[in-house]
Amino acid sequence: MTSLRKILLLVLASSCLAIPVSAQEQTGMAVSRADASFGTVRREISIDELGFRRGLEFTGFGGSQTLYFPIPETGLLSATLKLRLRSGSAFRSRRSVQIRIADSIATTRALSQQDEEMAIELAVDLTTVEGRFLEVTIAYSGAVTEDRCLDERVSGDFVAVLPDSGLSLELAPAAIADVRSVLALMPQDVTILAPGEALTETESAAILRIASMLLARNASVSYATYERGGLEEVSPGRDWAEGRIIVATGVDAPANPEDGTSTVSVFDTADGPALLVDGSDPAPGAAFLASRWEALASASRLSVETVTESRPEGTDLSFADLGMNLATQSLVDRAVFDVGFKATNLPAGMQPARLDLDLAIGDDFEETNATIAAFMNGSLLATTVTPGAVPATLSATIPTGLFHQANSIRVVVQRQPLTGDCANPPQSFPVLLLPSSSLSLREGNARPRDFFELTSAFGNGVTIFLARETDDRTVLWPGLARIVADLVPPAAAVDVRFGLPAENETQPFILVSPTLPEAISAPVRLDAGRILVTGPGDTTLLDADGLTRQGLAEIVHTSETTGLWIHPGSDGLAAGPGTAGLDRGNVAFLEQGAVTFAFSTERDRLVEVIYPERTSYLALARQYRPWLIGAGWLILTVVFVLGLSRYYRRRSG
Repeated sequence: MTSLRKILLLVLASSCLAIPVSAQEQTGMAVSRADASFGTVRREISIDELGFRRGLEFTGFGGSQTLYFPIPETGLLSATLKLRLRSGSAFRSRRSVQIRIADSIATTRALSQQDEEMAIELAVDLTTVEGRFLEVTIAYSGAVTEDRCLDERVSGDFVAVLPDSGLSLELAPAAIADVRSVLALMPQDVTILAPGEALTETESAAILRIASMLLARNASVSYATYERGGLEEVSPGRDWAEGRIIVATGVDAPANPEDGTSTVSVFDTADGPALLVDGSDPAPGAAFLASRWEALASASRLSVETVTESRPEGTDLSFADLGMNLATQSLVDRAVFDVGFKATNLPAGMQPARLDLDLAIGDDFEETNATIAAFMNGSLLATTVTPGAVPATLSATIPTGLFHQANSIRVVVQRQPLTGDCANPPQSFPVLLLPSSSLSLREGNARPRDFFELTSAFGNGVTIFLARETDDRTVLWPGLARIVADLVPPAAAVDVRFGLPAENETQPFILVSPTLPEAISAPVRLDAGRILVTGPGDTTLLDADGLTRQGLAEIVHTSETTGLWIHPGSDGLAAGPGTAGLDRGNVAFLEQGAVTFAFSTERDRLVEVIYPERTSYLALARQYRPWLIGAGWLILTVVFVLGLSRYYRRRSG
């Protein structure tokens, strides 16, 4: 890994990271930017953007949470922490909340018994700020009385940090002068701008790669267009509330020395700093932004020819390799570790087979054993009992049916405190889920049977075929970008082509088209007319005719490879509220980007697909199976009775 990193650093230093150039050189038509008119930019970073969509909540007279706000390394003029709190208590108590900034106590505030809302505004001392993140810790504590004896189960107290709380930054031009800083500080709401006319294959690949990268980072992505030749750089506004990434080729691209070169540069708009991805082939620039090497983009403009990113290999993958956050916790009676991973984090062709946990638990002077329980996706895998002061291990086999596209692991450590009387309050001890914990892997199914298994097939790259009939990007891009983010690993190459795959296609593919070539086998076909999906008792679950509005996604196969066919419908891929990804099953019906109904034609026995307009003898037999079974028994009974009567007549005669 060290040698690979050195090579990549040398390559990027010699050929990728160019010196800063003027705006005129970046776009070929932008107005020149004067530093005097550039001004400052205000950026509001809420804790909602950090992943705490519902804010923070503490109860039981205790709790803390550390937040990490992104900040620039240079050019930070001021930073103000703005918190909105809501608190209350059912009983009289003494409660307080403490705020620590950069590992120093900034303030402590008392909380009253009555329900109240409180606003806390603290100026950050910039002399204590280091690195690219600002550490803010919110700690809550309290007690009912002055006595130390307390049962927190009946406290009836709470403190909530509302999701619009956050950090307000005042940024100088130097703070947003390079690609890395603009991408790190970009707001959660991002608009991707592309030329208004028909897109090229390389532009489409760049848009999909950028959109899937943003969605994987939990950003909210929208799409807009501009007229070719209409890009013009302006002085940014004061408030930076929306991020923008512009994809351009042709007349909007600068003259590149060689075909296939992509450039990524900082571009100033009226809504704040933006990133411009252009060149004769913008796809490599988009792939660079989606890779981990974007942290090296410390210039205002860089040129990219190709991006190669190493993928995890082997049959064991540690939690450190998966990038899991494993902070130390304090164990009084219960400590919980919640971590997760996606199928896209695993090596190509591999699936998890066993979970191996390593924990370090502080010694309890009362010599009380600790109980460790491991859960995956809500199901209990294994438990064990261990004393403190020794490394604890726990291994469990992962059932095949428990693995999904997105997976959660919960490790619960419990210890019964022996406190005696009120003179001996419960004592906390440190516990840590070690990064050496790992997933043991096995080879996945060579022939994917569920959508999430396509991730293994797409691990070494995927070709996305787009039919010209699906060029309505308002319908296509939102849902398709979500599917790419869910099923295509970040390190996998993404290629876009217009048209249909060949009958003997050998590379895994995603096909977006209203029609499917006859040579490609699919569990559900649309060229057979009306589709009737029935459940138990012949209950009609879906009655569709050509899927003019709904979308359809299903796993398809050629003689050489596996693919995903997406029939977009009129709004099947348009993003809507509650957008859901593809997970279990090999057939899914879509509506506004969400899976409305998914099933497996290989496992499910309660769901049947019938084509009423193309009824075969087998379909008729399935439809009238109860009547046919009854008729068969009746015929057998009649034959049996007639045979007996003939037998007795012969004996009597």
